[in-house]
Amino acid sequence: WFGGEPDDNDSFTFPKAWEFFPTLGTGLFTHSAGLHPRAALGRISKAPMALDRISILDFRNHRQTALEDTARFNLLVGANGAGKTNVLEALSLLAPGRGLRRAKLPEMARIDGPGGFTVAARLQPADGAEPVQLGTVVDAAQPNRRRVRVNGAERSALGLSEWLSVRWLTPAMDGLFTDS
Repeated sequence: WFGGEPDDNDSFTFPKAWEFFPTLGTGLFTHSAGLHPRAALGRISKAPMALDRISILDFRNHRQTALEDTARFNLLVGANGAGKTNVLEALSLLAPGRGLRRAKLPEMARIDGPGGFTVAARLQPADGAEPVQLGTVVDAAQPNRRRVRVNGAERSALGLSEWLSVRWLTPAMDGLFTDS
């Protein structure tokens, strides 16, 4: 509720706040998504979906991170270099394009890792139907090639737009942050 007094029908859920520690690599982030599939992948719900889980493996400074129960508003907290922006960048790879930072794929792999990385997510329909699994993988043997899967089936990176819509507002994109 905004302004005035709350009544019995108003509700507010405090955001989850997870602190990032570089050595632990744990955290939480969320983004809602709508489902508008153009091609049927079995029996898929048409109800609105929420990003309920994100898994990151060998991406930037994250060796292995699983972000659970992210269907609500969440907050990333941590010191500089802890990996907060890396989580956002990983999430951006579940949408078409080159990601939040527009970095080259080999640059995204963890420095001490095997050379590739994986980012996966689960979209949970509001009607309780089966979740949709999204994933993007870069193999060490082909570090410049990104593979995308939806419910285990190979898809194009452009096909991700049928499942997840991500919009970014960064300080570099808006004078509100830089001109004040």
